[in-house]
Amino acid sequence: QILLDFLPLELISILRNETKLSRDGFIVLITPDSNTIVGPGYEIEEANVPIKEKVMREDGCGSKNQSSYCEEFDAIVGKMSTGNISSATFTRTNRALAGGKESVRIAFAPVFVKTYNAIDSSNFASGVEQENNLIYSVALAAPEESLLEHFFNVKANTDSDIAICIAVISVFLSLALLILVFVAYRVASSLTVPVFHLLKVLQDMNENRFEDDHLKQMVHYIGRSSIEVDSVYATVETLFQIMRSANDAFYSGNLVSAHNILKDSLRLFTRLNNKKAMAVASNNLGILYLTIYRTMIANEEESFEDMSLTDIVSEGSDYCTVAIKLGEEQYEQFYEEQGWSEECLQFMQGLANRYFNRALLLLSTKEHGKSPDDSESNGLRDIQITADMDLEIVDQCIEMGFQIDRVERHDLMLSRSRGLDALVKLGYSPDELFVEDLVEELLTSFRRALNNPGDQIFREMNPAGRMQELDCELMKYCRRVKNDHVLAAKVAIRCLIEDEYVLLTTMQKAVGTILEYVKSGDDESIMINGDRDKILSSLMRYIKDLDNEFEERASLCSSVQTNATLSGSFLKSITAAERKESQGSDTEKMRSSKRGSTISYKEASRRDSVVETF
Repeated sequence: QILLDFLPLELISILRNETKLSRDGFIVLITPDSNTIVGPGYEIEEANVPIKEKVMREDGCGSKNQSSYCEEFDAIVGKMSTGNISSATFTRTNRALAGGKESVRIAFAPVFVKTYNAIDSSNFASGVEQENNLIYSVALAAPEESLLEHFFNVKANTDSDIAICIAVISVFLSLALLILVFVAYRVASSLTVPVFHLLKVLQDMNENRFEDDHLKQMVHYIGRSSIEVDSVYATVETLFQIMRSANDAFYSGNLVSAHNILKDSLRLFTRLNNKKAMAVASNNLGILYLTIYRTMIANEEESFEDMSLTDIVSEGSDYCTVAIKLGEEQYEQFYEEQGWSEECLQFMQGLANRYFNRALLLLSTKEHGKSPDDSESNGLRDIQITADMDLEIVDQCIEMGFQIDRVERHDLMLSRSRGLDALVKLGYSPDELFVEDLVEELLTSFRRALNNPGDQIFREMNPAGRMQELDCELMKYCRRVKNDHVLAAKVAIRCLIEDEYVLLTTMQKAVGTILEYVKSGDDESIMINGDRDKILSSLMRYIKDLDNEFEERASLCSSVQTNATLSGSFLKSITAAERKESQGSDTEKMRSSKRGSTISYKEASRRDSVVETF
């Protein structure tokens, strides 16, 4: 074997003379035993000089007084001597600098030479094997400060460009702001005169100077023709949406106030010939009469506002029919103009709701209807129409790619469930009312929503609250449809045990369901442990406490809404022009309604029908 020693002068020349580095950069070329071939301040005539003596000149590496930086550099040299490819940063002493030290960035890579060695030098037939031998390790190094010099210039240029851009944008924003202020001033000026005239008209109404021809003569009040003046009809019509206060009165149990406001609003909308508003008012009056009927039955009353039960049923049915007729006209008009559009489907859903409301009224009040058999058959027909329309709306939305509002759909199905449960309680067959299909849709929708915590139906109420709403319907379903008191009690126990907060209505239903189970169970029931009489007594006490809390809420809600109604001067201007009753008579009727507020509030808060708004 022969050991060949050579000095790569050409490589040294290329590294020294032809390799471009940043300021104060240098090249390192060492042998595996860390001897220097090329290094800063190294001459080729020097022999066996360790590289750390050339790179770390001021750190005394190898001496007793070497600095702590030497160990950091020794680790890098160790990696180079073993043929590693990497980069690193080390610190060395440089007394010429202000801090007395500098950080140097170094990148290194090995130089391997392939050799072929005989497997058996005594037998050439055995062949050779390839071996990679580390000859050198080459590195490029430069102080970090010199490496960053180029970026300092880039930063300065960038800062200058940013400053220019900010100045230009500021000028444009200033111009845009001036233009916006100018346009806003012109628009505000153009609206000033019509607004003051409109204010005068409203003041006349608030001072009870409201006459039948006020709306028709609105243009003459303003005295000039403009876009704003022409739209005054729509503006005043919007103001009459105060009938929404009728919905507030309805839900708070003030049925007298709701009845008066709705009747007044319907007369106004009829004179305006606003069919949409007429339909909404008629629909809400139909629901109101159903609630009045239920309240009268619960209170065992014979009349309401001089109307008997028969009169209530007859007028309520007529209002529902008017709402459906007007809704069908609007639906047909939209369908002819737009086909299956989202607006058309919205009208269709509103029409389906009105059919359901009428079905609920006809089937709930058939005993006091003109023809109980006709009321039942017509009501069941309306239930079938509602089910078909609900299904068609979903199918069309899916087919046309329209977005279904899952919150609105879920709340609607809950309302349907409450209404159908009320009919099942009256003795109607669950099969005729499609109760099974509705409950299955609710369960499927809720299970799908639970798999996605960010689902739309949890936007305004968390999963626990939504589950409690569904629990109420499941408890009623298990008891009345399935006749399974045990399963109903299990559903009731879930919310009372698992949920930290429970809705009042859910708690009332849950405790009532458990009470029914305890009453119906035998002594050996596995769900009843302890003294049955003691359990019954405790449950009845809980129910009484819950009823008291419900009554307090009903009284508070009724009182707040009544005061708001009496303090509304705009509303008083309407009622004064339309009703012949005196203010004292109205107040007395409101007080009379307040005395029975608990039952009327309970009936109004069923939410088993769809009350409409504008």
